[in-house]
Amino acid sequence: AASQYPAQRANCLIELGLRLHSLGKRVEAVQAFDEAGVQSLPDHALRLYATSLMEISDLVRAQALVDSLAEKGPLPDWALNLATNIALRQEDTDVAVKHLSSLVERRNSTRGSRVILARLLVECGRLEDARSHVDVLAHENALSPIERMETAMLLHEFGRQADSLKLALRAFRDAHQEPRIHRALVGLVLKCEDLRTLASEVGPDTYVQLKSPEGQVRSHVVYATPPIDPLRGEMSLDDAVAAGLLGRKVGDSVVYDRGSWSEQRWTVEQVLPAVLHAAQDAMTGFSQRFPREPFFVRQFSVGDLKSVRAFAPFIASVHARKEYLRKVLDLYREHMPPL
Repeated sequence: AASQYPAQRANCLIELGLRLHSLGKRVEAVQAFDEAGVQSLPDHALRLYATSLMEISDLVRAQALVDSLAEKGPLPDWALNLATNIALRQEDTDVAVKHLSSLVERRNSTRGSRVILARLLVECGRLEDARSHVDVLAHENALSPIERMETAMLLHEFGRQADSLKLALRAFRDAHQEPRIHRALVGLVLKCEDLRTLASEVGPDTYVQLKSPEGQVRSHVVYATPPIDPLRGEMSLDDAVAAGLLGRKVGDSVVYDRGSWSEQRWTVEQVLPAVLHAAQDAMTGFSQRFPREPFFVRQFSVGDLKSVRAFAPFIASVHARKEYLRKVLDLYREHMPPL
């Protein structure tokens, strides 16, 4: 069509580029857009052109596109995002911070831009510059679970452990099906001081395990806020009061139907902060829940530590991690530009 109707050549090639992009053929889409002429691309096609350039790692032409747009006036949000991504790919932190700061100053900027800006400022040691952004994020109710978990990790960097763990637990509850959330929660909890001391009795956001004289075990997680899923062993505070659990400590007994033929006696075996229990559960169940995810954490039974054989699983796991990192670095060298 482009060759038969010269007057519509540009429009035909733009449509071809759009369709190739939708099919995942990024290289061919870029070729079609180039043939149509970048100057003739409407805004939505120009964005896809920029996206395609990034996906095929053509950072030189992507930067040239940003520069040409900057000559015409202030960059639109999508172009600022593009410029930020280029700077991040090239590990140019100062330029990335500059572009992200401009994005954050605009009212319609995304919360994700502030999260990335705060993280970059922390990584380059500009803690005071990052503090105000972290404070804003800590009070933002509309964060996605991933953004909330990233904010929790930033709060930890500022020594705000209680706020960090509270936000991390909320992110985990909102997206417990997301493996990235599991990894982040475990990593955060491992960096914290001993959390067992934070829960001496059953209360808001705690885990309690009970045991009967017959050896039966049951457990509950008491949450201060909804949603509550009883099928996952979760309880509201009101339910915990009704069950006689609130305020109980390790060693206390809970008796139901006292004096009747159906009397049951349970002893409190363990009380933990809910966030610590969630992290422990994430560690022990990760490989079963997410079998397609890369190696993260694995539990071993080592037996007699007097034998060198007991350490074989640890040695094997370290070797597997080494191989995984080698593959990541090889992939980086193959697809990324020189630093």
